[in-house]
Amino acid sequence: MDYDVAIIGGAFSGAATAVVLKRRCPNARVLIIEKTTEFDRKVGESTTEVSSCYMTRILGLTHHLGHHHLPKQGLRLWFSQHPEQSFDDCVELGARYGARLAGFQVDRATLDTHLLEKAVAAGCELMRPAKVTALELHEGGEQVVTLDFQNQQRIIQARWIVDASGRAAMIARKLGHFRPNLAHPINAVWARFTGVKEWDSYELREKFPEMANVCRTSREWATNHLMGYGWWCWIIPLRGGDVSAGIVYDSRIFDLPAGATLAQRLHNHLVSHPVGRAIFGEAQAIEGDVHAFSALPYWSEKVCGDGWAAVGDATGFIDPLYSPGLDFCSFTSYFVADLLGRSARGEKVSALLDYYNTQYPVTYRK
Repeated sequence: MDYDVAIIGGAFSGAATAVVLKRRCPNARVLIIEKTTEFDRKVGESTTEVSSCYMTRILGLTHHLGHHHLPKQGLRLWFSQHPEQSFDDCVELGARYGARLAGFQVDRATLDTHLLEKAVAAGCELMRPAKVTALELHEGGEQVVTLDFQNQQRIIQARWIVDASGRAAMIARKLGHFRPNLAHPINAVWARFTGVKEWDSYELREKFPEMANVCRTSREWATNHLMGYGWWCWIIPLRGGDVSAGIVYDSRIFDLPAGATLAQRLHNHLVSHPVGRAIFGEAQAIEGDVHAFSALPYWSEKVCGDGWAAVGDATGFIDPLYSPGLDFCSFTSYFVADLLGRSARGEKVSALLDYYNTQYPVTYRK
């Protein structure tokens, strides 16, 4: 076989799996297949304390996170009774003091690029840009990947294939394990904005002194949420001054307001909330950086077999509230890397495969 492991997808989950695996088995022959020339911005910009622990204590990204991203000051939720309500009359849920455990607001393109570079530095081979065109899976045997790379068709063999293809969920769809979560019909629209007002600015502190004085930490660096019936919005600051803002909504009971473009519809909704109006009143969406997903949640009935395993968003996704996406990426990449390391050392891993297939749907539903 050409490789011990071929990983389809070089962003966070794929690169993290590769990094941990190479630490477990430095001699493992690992190929990473990445379809893009360079990573673009994506959602999943806010970490929890769980994924932050994985990135700092396991992956060793503390220096990178501290120098290239922003610290996170927890979650803040804003509720209003009517659109004309004053900013300081809205109900705010959030910590009064600074966060005790590390969290980060990350630019995913920067983070994914750095982690992939670490995987290559650890000895992984990278084919990029490369497009997988076919897969042949053989239980307990040799897996075959056909791909286009450097204007040529390549066929490679590996004992294991890791599906880190994200929402494409390449193996789950191929094997018929992909399931949309019809019980939770949510959609999402998001964009990056410039010209967003600062939460902790002198202007707002002077205008709303009582509101300013009750909070001893920074509202600016929290993940702020605007809450409403059938919808909620996230507001995440990014290094350099841009702000990621998006809406998640239940399509059965809510739809975005009218507007000439998707960006305008999102902006119209943001400023319909008293807090959003104060923060986004003069903001502008960055052209070409507006996105949408329908039928956001999905899951895979089976996440591994003897010769393949899925990690990250290739296993499923449920809802971005509380930022659990990178938690699932952390859990799955660490478990699969350990499983592959044991296999490379000649250990039997059938019990681990059974556990992963049993435990993942339980974790997803909880």
